[in-house]
Amino acid sequence: MKQTFLLIVTSLIPFFGLGQDAVWNHERATETDSLYRTAIEKFIGEMDPLSDTTSKGEAAKTIFIQAENYLSMLPSHLEGYEIQLVGYGNREDVFKQNGYHLRLIRISPLTLKNGQFQITLSSYNAELKRRKHLDLALSDWTIVLFNFKDGHLIYSETKRGGV
Repeated sequence: MKQTFLLIVTSLIPFFGLGQDAVWNHERATETDSLYRTAIEKFIGEMDPLSDTTSKGEAAKTIFIQAENYLSMLPSHLEGYEIQLVGYGNREDVFKQNGYHLRLIRISPLTLKNGQFQITLSSYNAELKRRKHLDLALSDWTIVLFNFKDGHLIYSETKRGGV
């Protein structure tokens, strides 16, 4: 009886331990998370409102971002826009709700280049043709630069380019 009890308790410890740890990490944003948030805010500030419309000609109020593990802590709303992560699990539904065509943003991981840290946001005109066939046409990009100062990364400047 005692061995059975010990077996049950020891088998449950990893589940409770991982569950608590995962919740704690999920609720706590890191400095890197705030850098991605800053990059999206700068991207929104640089967006051309005329090129960002829905299929009905209305101003878009949703920013569709390709889901990546390092973007899991993004807020659901930012600067008056809804932020929606698009991954394999919801891709078909999201495209269907938007007429199989939308503006998809890919956010690169934080990288170091020429002594500055940067996050690149690439904007694509995306069209889902079939369940697993996604056509992407690069539209423009925004590079948000950060400098390392006093132990923190501080926003430096934004650069834009396009096709």
